[in-house]
Amino acid sequence: MNKKVIISVLFILLALSLISGCTQLTKQTEKSNIPPRNYPAYIKGVWEPIPYPNQYEMIKYDLNQLKDDGVNTIYIIPIYPEKSSPPEYTEKTVIEGITKVRQEGFAVFICPDIFIEDLNDLDDLDEFLESLKQFDLKWAKISEEYNVEYFAPVNELYTVIRERLGYQEDSVEAGQLWKRIDNWHQEILLEIRNIYTGKIAYKPACVGFNWNSSTITLTGYDIFAPNMPVGGTNVDEFEEWLDFFIPLIIDVVQRDNVDWMVGEYWIPAGVSTTLCETGLNKIENATIPPIGLAFGGWTCKDGPVKNTSLEKLIKEWWSKF
Repeated sequence: MNKKVIISVLFILLALSLISGCTQLTKQTEKSNIPPRNYPAYIKGVWEPIPYPNQYEMIKYDLNQLKDDGVNTIYIIPIYPEKSSPPEYTEKTVIEGITKVRQEGFAVFICPDIFIEDLNDLDDLDEFLESLKQFDLKWAKISEEYNVEYFAPVNELYTVIRERLGYQEDSVEAGQLWKRIDNWHQEILLEIRNIYTGKIAYKPACVGFNWNSSTITLTGYDIFAPNMPVGGTNVDEFEEWLDFFIPLIIDVVQRDNVDWMVGEYWIPAGVSTTLCETGLNKIENATIPPIGLAFGGWTCKDGPVKNTSLEKLIKEWWSKF
């Protein structure tokens, strides 16, 4: 090898070394700007269920408004399967959202959500759950790297799968599915604990199979975060449902010794402030008070809370805590 070739090779190696070094330095600098975890005394969260563009634009434009409302915790939602995610909503986009939210002083709650496009994704449930587990573990690792405060393996897993498979709520098939999903939540918890040192939540749509709280297992979780939609034809009907639902929550958190929060106080479009306030008062007066509440949505058409009387109501209610 002649001298010119040797010199050229050395220059190339030196350039590659400098590029690699700069890349590593940039990553270290980015990580050094991430604040340590900061757990609010009372979680005041917002769940915007449409990751892109709604959640993305909320983080980009509305953090000051949310902070003025009292919000201290923001859900950020990775989409599973990744092929269902809009092309603009990449892993890099989600991480940029985490970074911005944390730097602005909010706590972050990562909760993957399932966007199944067709039933073929569920032909092999075990394969689907294994793939979901690997997706979760990836995001648990990212959450640890960015000091994310809260992590839930997935949103409403049992309900999403049961509805996609067309099982009746009280059917034998649904009961078997519930056991499989509840076991999965225990299996993945152990693996997440090996990666992630923040607080881990269980976020379902119901409290046990067919509303039997003895069938749900919260052992090892830090927070039980069931979703609580505002609904009913009138105040009396909603109060009656809450008088059934909240004691179920209390029963299971006492049994398994975990905290609870309203994982998603879903406020549908067109719901009255009276109905919404009724639920908030019931939650406030629970025999074991929750450690927080997240409302939803923000700008999505099914739950547009932004710039409404409902936003004002939530703000005023939160001022008590």
